[in-house]
Amino acid sequence: MADLPFALALTAGMLAAVNPCGFALLPAYLSLLVLGDGAPSRGAAVGRALAATAAMTLGFAAVFGVFGLVVAPVASQVQQQLPWFTVVFGLLLCAAGVWLLAGRELPALLPRMRRAPGVTRSVPSMALFGGAYAIASLGCTIAPFLAIVVSAFRSGSTAGGLLLFGAYAAGMGAVVGTAALAVALARTSVVGRLRRAGAVASRAG
Repeated sequence: MADLPFALALTAGMLAAVNPCGFALLPAYLSLLVLGDGAPSRGAAVGRALAATAAMTLGFAAVFGVFGLVVAPVASQVQQQLPWFTVVFGLLLCAAGVWLLAGRELPALLPRMRRAPGVTRSVPSMALFGGAYAIASLGCTIAPFLAIVVSAFRSGSTAGGLLLFGAYAAGMGAVVGTAALAVALARTSVVGRLRRAGAVASRAG
């Protein structure tokens, strides 16, 4: 297992958290989940940040786990064609990059709901938000995630594949956890910075 690309999986997970398709959702929701409407103590805010990170990572991992199981059979069938697939997909990503630089938005994979469900600080609600975040992010993260799926399949080991997927989820959780703790410790100033970052995330991505 020493030759498995754990660094690739961890980095891909981190990129999944800051992708231009979903990152704009984070600032407001982290502010809601960590700070709420009141002014909790620093200890309480840190506890909320850790709970939100764990629950969101769980929901995120669940969605990508199901998606990975769905695409794994296809990935195994096209392994010999992966070099060509990589070139074509790379060209599509370049086109998407030009589209975003022009100030446009990528189309959503799913139709937008008229009214989004409310998010509370309960574990199921935060996990559901993590899953929704993953769904919103699929359009921008499918390429690096497919690399992880294929790497896991090539490992020939269930344990190796699970470890790669765990590294992917850990990368996402590390970024969300850092942002959540920043909100808990620095309060409103960091929320404002995150919102400004979300506004330029599409073009930077």
